[in-house]
Amino acid sequence: RVKNVHEKFLLSLEQPMVIPKEKITRWHPEFDVETCPPIEHAALPQPPNVEKATSAQEVL
Repeated sequence: RVKNVHEKFLLSLEQPMVIPKEKITRWHPEFDVETCPPIEHAALPQPPNVEKATSAQEVL
């Protein structure tokens, strides 16, 4: 989402810059990340239920 705001910023410059999002490796020096809207909170995914062997006998 910050990349979307950054893309709008790049297009609003005096000389608009069109760069694919996947090619961007850093923010423009004049882009203020602190002015971006806050990111919405989401629930973290639950860890997978994987059974772990605790002894060699369980593995066999």
